[in-house]
Amino acid sequence: MSLHMTVVGDQALREKLRRLERQSPAAARDVINTVAFLVEADAKRACPVDTGRLRASIGVTPASTAALGTLTAFVGTNVNYAPFVELGTRRQHAQPFLFPAAELHGRTLARLVNEALRRLV
Repeated sequence: MSLHMTVVGDQALREKLRRLERQSPAAARDVINTVAFLVEADAKRACPVDTGRLRASIGVTPASTAALGTLTAFVGTNVNYAPFVELGTRRQHAQPFLFPAAELHGRTLARLVNEALRRLV
C-alpha cells in the first residue's frame, strides 16, 4: 500500500510547484522529499502497533530529478494487511495512519514551495 499525493483543487499551488520545478528541479525535489519524510514520520507515530511489523515497514521512495511534471515521492508499506488497518473491514474498525499523515502536511507543502520560490528570486 503506497500513498500517492497529487495536488488537486489548489490551482495556484499546482502552478507554483510547476514553476519551482522549471526553475530549480533540485529545489522542487527537496521540497517533495521533505514533505514525504514528514508524512512517513507522522504515519509511523499514528500507526497502531501489535507486533510492530506494520510501523517498521512504512517507508519513503524519494523523488529524483526526472522529466518535468513527473516528480513524485512515494510513502507507504509493503505489508499486505495495511489497507485493512487503514480502511477497516466489517469486523475491524478503521485505524487510519497514512492518509491523515498526508492530509496533515498539505499546508506544509504549500509553505515549503513558497519559501523555495522566494529563495530563488
